[in-house]
Amino acid sequence: MADRLLLLLAVSGALGACPKGAAPAPPAEPARASCDDARAALDAHLALAPRDCKIDSECRALYLRADACAPPIVAAARYSADGDQKLLALQKTVLEICPMAKRACEAVQANPACRLNLCVDDRGPSGVAQRECSPADGPAWTFAFTEGQEARCDNSAFPVVTATIWSAVKAGDRFTLDPAKKSAGVLMRCQTAKECVTGTGSTHISGMHEGGWVVEIDALFEGTAVRQSFLARTCPGEPRCD
Repeated sequence: MADRLLLLLAVSGALGACPKGAAPAPPAEPARASCDDARAALDAHLALAPRDCKIDSECRALYLRADACAPPIVAAARYSADGDQKLLALQKTVLEICPMAKRACEAVQANPACRLNLCVDDRGPSGVAQRECSPADGPAWTFAFTEGQEARCDNSAFPVVTATIWSAVKAGDRFTLDPAKKSAGVLMRCQTAKECVTGTGSTHISGMHEGGWVVEIDALFEGTAVRQSFLARTCPGEPRCD
């Protein structure tokens, strides 16, 4: 009985030692957005800028990515970022979070042009679009461009960068391509027919009309960045997918 009384007194003493209304532990600070997240949010907002046009002079390049080393966006000349408070906030976040955003760089040059009624950074590559068959024997497309020579539907022009999409495509579609993951297709860069490497990145089908497509590729091939917008004329013929 004496032992039980001593145990009760010990428990009562321990409870009495805790102050009434003790504050709970402070909540953990929310995870801070990463640099990639900040850049992605800014790019998503910039993607809303109008890009419709009829002639080249209706397009212009704007350096709005909050990084002197980043390429400009190409938008309709009538677009103005003045007074866009959300844009200012997103730019400020990039400058605060991204350690390299404040570096000095020579401005990345662009060649604003109107292609298929859409403003793009046109650096003059030649491109083709070919209907293909996907691994599942469904529809697929390959978009390819070459520098300094005419792209060919018989795949005989090199060097060439290709983006193969394993599905039907339409204007406005954007695909993320990564060979290390389940992917919507594959990116390739070939110096010759036997010297090819795969890449990671995105392909944006930003416009189309009867004669072809406007395609934007942003990819990385063994450490080499490739960013290109190009016109891809549609090759004749239909593949047989059995």
